[in-house]
Amino acid sequence: MRRIVPAAAAIAAFLALSAAPALGQEKPRAFASYAEMRAEAGRLSNDEKYAEAAAILEKAIDAYPDRLRANTYNLALMRVRLGEPENAAEALELGLSRGAWYGKFDFFAELWAPLKALPRFAEIERRCEARRAEAEKLLKPRLDVAVPPGARAGAKLPLFIALHGGGENVDAFRPHWTSPLLEQGFVVAYPQSTQLVAPDGYDWMQDAPRTLRELKDVYTRLVADYPVDASRVVVGGFSSGGAAALEVVAAGTFPVSGFVSLCPPRPPGLTAEKARAAASRGVKGTLLTTERDGRLADQKEMAELMRGAGLLVDFVVTPDIGHWYPADLAARIDSTLRAVVPLGLPGAAGERAVVEAAIRDSIGWALGKDRARLESILTHDDDLFIFHPDSKSNVSGWAAFSKLLDGFMDPRFVATRFEVRDLAITFSRGGDVAWFSTLLEDCGTWEGKESCWKDTRWTGVLEKRGGTWRIVQMHFSFARDKVLAECPVPAA
Repeated sequence: MRRIVPAAAAIAAFLALSAAPALGQEKPRAFASYAEMRAEAGRLSNDEKYAEAAAILEKAIDAYPDRLRANTYNLALMRVRLGEPENAAEALELGLSRGAWYGKFDFFAELWAPLKALPRFAEIERRCEARRAEAEKLLKPRLDVAVPPGARAGAKLPLFIALHGGGENVDAFRPHWTSPLLEQGFVVAYPQSTQLVAPDGYDWMQDAPRTLRELKDVYTRLVADYPVDASRVVVGGFSSGGAAALEVVAAGTFPVSGFVSLCPPRPPGLTAEKARAAASRGVKGTLLTTERDGRLADQKEMAELMRGAGLLVDFVVTPDIGHWYPADLAARIDSTLRAVVPLGLPGAAGERAVVEAAIRDSIGWALGKDRARLESILTHDDDLFIFHPDSKSNVSGWAAFSKLLDGFMDPRFVATRFEVRDLAITFSRGGDVAWFSTLLEDCGTWEGKESCWKDTRWTGVLEKRGGTWRIVQMHFSFARDKVLAECPVPAA
């Protein structure tokens, strides 16, 4: 759905808020274009000059008849800001009389409460719903599909089904939902829901059973018509699309390896029982949200449910933004892809992806106690060496590490989360050695008491042996100045 901004912020929904020259006279001047007009109205709204913005928008209704919906909506918004809800309703009724209608999410924000309290607003809603229902009857399913340009003939690629947010469409969503791995090695499908909620906006969660039917049809078509490896399918999306992805996982609508869900409402089908069933099928994924998302409390509960079921790779709360796409979304998507599907990308990109997956899984294995995965990553001979922050815990050789590993399998130990930041990987000229550096946060509990390594400096070396990348050496340490700041040495 559209980004929700605080009531004191700029004009909502349709106006682009770019700078423009100030008004130099009392009467609204003529504008060279619609874009110039909306920029000026947006500037005035930002400056809380709502009456002047309203005067411009009143003229714009006749001047730009092809923008009727935007202009009447924003005029109503200015009038609500001015404390004139009756006049705001009049603007919307004018739009309705000329053929416009307004979406289900257009009046979501709290600032519309005075308008929604009016008896006449119920009739506005009824007329909008009637027009929405008629428009929806004419809809045809839309599916955009991207295949990497370098895909080899006959090769089967992993599939990502990406689902737009509520009130969005594929055109608005697609630029946000991309990443290097998706572009390099995935067939990426962008279906558009047929559940219309605005003249140019669609939703997945108005009718969840209908959504699951539509997505099953999408999956069937993709497997039949595109070079898709049906054993490597990931589903994800934003807002209602994120919830729909979780519904697919919970219902087992079609086989998936993983999911990436951003800022979802809690889907009704995601129960603890269904989450455990999905995890038993090998499904894993990441739940992403933002610090000022209105559903954060529900999302934290979902994360605990998923974690308890063994379904969760990671739970990330991005600070300082609301219900929107975080700046590092591409990296978050790629991190999950590396964790949930064998990538098999060609050339250097494929080697890097395999090495990065090994590095991450050398920590992440503990979330599900996947001992076999860890054992597949480390070398099983005397070359293995691990420096720990305390010298007594250093490990030399596979036999010593295997004994240490037994302790991690103790049920009293539970890994809870980890994060790898600023990961840098370098390959030797021969291509059979790689070394890395990163900052690690690694947390777990022992008999319910949590302990974390934070801002841990982690470096290591991998060698490609027998066609498999193996870690041969690692070094963990903490910056001395940070340690002293937290635990100062007593004065002599």
